[in-house]
Amino acid sequence: MTVAVAPVLPPPALSADYLLDTPLPQLLEHLGVKLVESSITDRTFFGALLERRDGTRVLSMPVGRSGYERDTAARMLLAEGLGL
Repeated sequence: MTVAVAPVLPPPALSADYLLDTPLPQLLEHLGVKLVESSITDRTFFGALLERRDGTRVLSMPVGRSGYERDTAARMLLAEGLGL
Protein backbone atom coordinates (compact mmCIF):
# COMPACT_ATOMS: atom_id res chain seq x y z
CA MET A 1 0.00 0.00 0.00
CA THR A 2 1.33 3.42 -0.99
CA VAL A 3 0.35 6.54 0.93
CA ALA A 4 0.55 9.91 -0.80
CA VAL A 5 2.23 12.57 1.29
CA ALA A 6 1.74 16.24 0.52
CA PRO A 7 5.02 18.09 0.11
CA VAL A 8 5.99 20.51 2.87
CA LEU A 9 6.21 23.94 1.33
CA PRO A 10 8.66 26.50 2.66
CA PRO A 11 7.13 29.58 4.26
CA PRO A 12 6.61 32.50 1.88
CA ALA A 13 9.25 35.16 1.57
CA LEU A 14 8.93 37.91 4.13
CA SER A 15 7.08 40.90 2.74
CA ALA A 16 4.97 43.71 4.15
CA ASP A 17 1.80 41.87 3.05
CA TYR A 18 2.90 38.65 4.75
CA LEU A 19 3.84 40.57 7.90
CA LEU A 20 0.41 42.23 8.06
CA ASP A 21 -1.81 39.34 6.95
CA THR A 22 -0.35 36.30 8.72
CA PRO A 23 -1.77 35.39 12.13
CA LEU A 24 0.75 36.53 14.76
CA PRO A 25 1.50 33.08 16.25
CA GLN A 26 2.24 31.70 12.77
CA LEU A 27 4.35 34.76 11.91
CA LEU A 28 6.43 34.42 15.08
CA GLU A 29 6.96 30.73 14.39
CA HIS A 30 8.03 31.42 10.78
CA LEU A 31 10.49 34.07 11.95
CA GLY A 32 11.76 31.98 14.86
CA VAL A 33 10.84 34.72 17.32
CA LYS A 34 10.00 33.83 20.92
CA LEU A 35 7.33 36.02 22.56
CA VAL A 36 7.96 36.79 26.24
CA GLU A 37 6.14 39.00 28.72
CA SER A 38 8.01 42.03 30.01
CA SER A 39 7.90 43.25 33.58
CA ILE A 40 8.08 46.88 32.38
CA THR A 41 4.81 48.62 33.30
CA ASP A 42 5.44 52.07 31.80
CA ARG A 43 2.50 52.94 29.48
CA THR A 44 4.91 54.37 26.89
CA PHE A 45 6.72 51.01 26.53
CA PHE A 46 5.21 49.06 23.64
CA GLY A 47 7.80 46.29 23.57
CA ALA A 48 11.19 45.46 22.13
CA LEU A 49 12.61 43.06 19.57
CA LEU A 50 15.96 41.72 20.73
CA GLU A 51 18.46 39.66 18.81
CA ARG A 52 20.79 37.65 21.00
CA ARG A 53 24.41 36.94 20.16
CA ASP A 54 23.49 33.42 19.09
CA GLY A 55 21.08 34.85 16.51
CA THR A 56 17.85 33.97 18.31
CA ARG A 57 15.21 36.68 18.50
CA VAL A 58 12.96 37.59 21.41
CA LEU A 59 9.94 39.87 21.27
CA SER A 60 9.39 41.30 24.74
CA MET A 61 5.88 42.70 25.20
CA PRO A 62 4.21 44.31 28.24
CA VAL A 63 1.26 42.59 29.89
CA GLY A 64 -2.19 44.08 30.31
CA ARG A 65 -2.61 45.51 26.82
CA SER A 66 -5.57 44.81 24.57
CA GLY A 67 -5.15 42.12 21.94
CA TYR A 68 -5.36 44.72 19.19
CA GLU A 69 -2.68 46.93 20.76
CA ARG A 70 -0.39 43.95 21.41
CA ASP A 71 -0.80 42.64 17.85
CA THR A 72 -0.22 46.06 16.28
CA ALA A 73 2.85 46.82 18.40
CA ALA A 74 4.32 43.36 17.73
CA ARG A 75 4.00 43.78 13.95
CA MET A 76 5.44 47.29 14.10
CA LEU A 77 8.44 46.09 16.09
CA LEU A 78 8.98 43.12 13.77
CA ALA A 79 8.80 45.32 10.67
CA GLU A 80 11.28 47.81 12.09
CA GLY A 81 13.62 45.17 13.46
CA LEU A 82 13.64 43.19 10.20
CA GLY A 83 14.02 46.24 7.94
CA LEU A 84 10.63 46.19 6.23
